Amino acid sequence: TLGTAQAEGSPDSVFALVDRLSIDALTAILKGNGDQRASPNLARATTTSLPALKAYLEGESLLRRSEFPGAIAAYQRAIAADSTFAFALYHLGDAYGWSPEIEVRITGGQYYARAARHASRLPEREALLVRAGKAFADGKAAEVELLREAVRKYPDDAEAWFSLGEFYFHFGQQLLIDQGRSDEPFLKAVDLDPSFAPFYIHLINNAFLHHADSTRARRFIQAYRRAAPNTRIDNESRIAFGLAFGDSATLLGALAALDTLPVLTLASVSGGYLNHPRFWDEQEIVLTTKPRPNSFDGTLMTLRLSANSLNRGRLRSALAFLEEPLVTRPIAEVNLYMLHAKGLPVPTEILERESALDARADLPADSLPDIITFFAAAYAADRGRWDAHAFGVARLRSYSQRFLAEGDSAASTFAAAAAEGLEGLALWRRGDAERALPLLERAQRGATGQGPGELVNATIRWWLGTLHLESGRAREAARYFESFWNDPVAAYSLGQAYEQLGEYAKARKAYEFLATAWKDADPELQPRAAAARAAAQRLTSVTRE
Repeated sequence: TLGTAQAEGSPDSVFALVDRLSIDALTAILKGNGDQRASPNLARATTTSLPALKAYLEGESLLRRSEFPGAIAAYQRAIAADSTFAFALYHLGDAYGWSPEIEVRITGGQYYARAARHASRLPEREALLVRAGKAFADGKAAEVELLREAVRKYPDDAEAWFSLGEFYFHFGQQLLIDQGRSDEPFLKAVDLDPSFAPFYIHLINNAFLHHADSTRARRFIQAYRRAAPNTRIDNESRIAFGLAFGDSATLLGALAALDTLPVLTLASVSGGYLNHPRFWDEQEIVLTTKPRPNSFDGTLMTLRLSANSLNRGRLRSALAFLEEPLVTRPIAEVNLYMLHAKGLPVPTEILERESALDARADLPADSLPDIITFFAAAYAADRGRWDAHAFGVARLRSYSQRFLAEGDSAASTFAAAAAEGLEGLALWRRGDAERALPLLERAQRGATGQGPGELVNATIRWWLGTLHLESGRAREAARYFESFWNDPVAAYSLGQAYEQLGEYAKARKAYEFLATAWKDADPELQPRAAAARAAAQRLTSVTRE
């Protein structure tokens, strides 16, 4: 026998008792399953509803095989039967997060928030995971400490390791960690539970994005296929492999397959696999195979085309993509300011048009008001327009108070940190770098997020890297410029930092990256490309000594 179960209660609660007895019996059966790694953790099933539990277990099985739409439907049935079922809400957020559509992925945030409201009903380790899930959805990168604590306390918990990897993968640049650092917790998760397919997904991504390693990519693609054959990610990863690493015949087959793929798959392949310097040509092909949709995904594809152009020194093309109707004006402003902050020659009339800060009216809630205000006020500071800058800081602080009153503490923290970053920028622009530094450092730690919020953080990191480089603190400058993975513009500043440190081989490599990426750059970018070539040549003799 597997065990016994009993339930006691009054006669008028007989149906609830039957449910409780059924749950206890199911728990005994699952504990008797020979493959404990593949069995659901019933400590996380804090429900007294048998229909909720049955739907949850179905969702767990589907999530394990990366069958995300089916998992979403099952978890929805679970929370319909028990709206307080914390882990069903939490894993529903996870399942939504793997959708190829941005609009659908965003939906997952609400379920993490609902799960967190019931975290007090969970055992300690499960509560840590649920709270970390909400922090992830809120873009609070510093809350990675929840997961570092979780893996210290529970080193045998595969989901804790995986969640830590998720933070490193998505927030690594903002946390100033090495680009391949997320491999370590993902590998630990795989070791603990090798049949859970989603654990392999970002290992596959990293094999392309950070390692450009065909052997590594093949290994994880094959492991994923054993766990989740013929799923969306199985198919797209094999097409990406053909584009990135295939021989001539495989490449031709992959190129032919592009015409048959949904646009959302093309978007995923372009960003999740081909955003490495070795694959920029293939990335451009994927992004231009079909018309881009009038959606968030179409906007993202257009922004990737703009970035792809800039990465290869085609500034005019990059600017043209930002002018397309698919790119909303707030998003255009964000990206134009980033080009300006990096010292690239963006026409003044474009910056003036896109960065005007209207003091006469509040901005609508759906127009990214805090993001628009931040970049407009930053541009005002760069131009010495201190009244406009001060207005922007005050507006951000009012947004922070409003968001807090509305119950959105994450947005409140972000707006307050963005305001502090602008105050630091003003001090720096006025010549007080030492007082600016702590404000900018606090702002960089506080203004974290995904999407447009991530670009606010990138801007502050760029300011910090530049400030440290100007102040002769090359080691600190390198930390910030290293966070701009695969960015040729950042590579030039990184080369300068390494050269100051006497790390000449690393400096030469950084200079060569820009010189190679911009070998066919537009005329207005050729001076910087030439400077990079000269610096690399100058250091060639030094590194040979």
